[in-house]
Amino acid sequence: LMQKLPIAGKTVLDIGTGGGEVFTRLAPFPHHAIAIEDWHPNVAIAQQHLHPLGVKVFGVDYKKKFPFQDEEFDLALNRHSALPIPEIRRVLKKGGILFTQQVDGHNLEDLAQDFDAEQKWPNNVLSQVIKKLEQNGFRILDARNRVGSVEFYDVGAIVFFLKNIPWIVEGFSVKSHLSSLEKLQKKIDEGRQLRYTIGRFLIKVAKNQ
Repeated sequence: LMQKLPIAGKTVLDIGTGGGEVFTRLAPFPHHAIAIEDWHPNVAIAQQHLHPLGVKVFGVDYKKKFPFQDEEFDLALNRHSALPIPEIRRVLKKGGILFTQQVDGHNLEDLAQDFDAEQKWPNNVLSQVIKKLEQNGFRILDARNRVGSVEFYDVGAIVFFLKNIPWIVEGFSVKSHLSSLEKLQKKIDEGRQLRYTIGRFLIKVAKNQ
């Protein structure tokens, strides 16, 4: 869906661009296109990907005021990143569009439970985010939930996954969670599947006039 967004002639802000890999797919960009990222190691990577395409990249603390003017952008994009709604509203023009895909707060909850871990952002669900957007002067244009699954075929893959996405099971290590890993290995040995639930939701809103 993001690839179908009309951005020609618009001023666009990509919030949480990561390394810029996904945003590059929308090229060519309008004259005023900016990407921001709050995790410092990603900023230089995003600059390498996006600067040649004419996109400026800034490292930004999402808990602080964005370094942009009021009503500077026609379109704001956000994929799997924090959603500072008041600041997004401030920098969007009247009638401007916010398009976001979020990871549901119960994403991989069943996997976390296998390691006695709690969800870090349990309130990041479609209904709650819609409520916050409406309270901040946005009109809902589209909203969708998506539930799917992911399957692991060996315990080593789970170890790799949890080490690379550390917020699923905070403080994860093989040593500290060995008993949980052994239980999962037993399931595999018994021929049972290690399948877990993934959740995403998509929202498109317009800033009220």
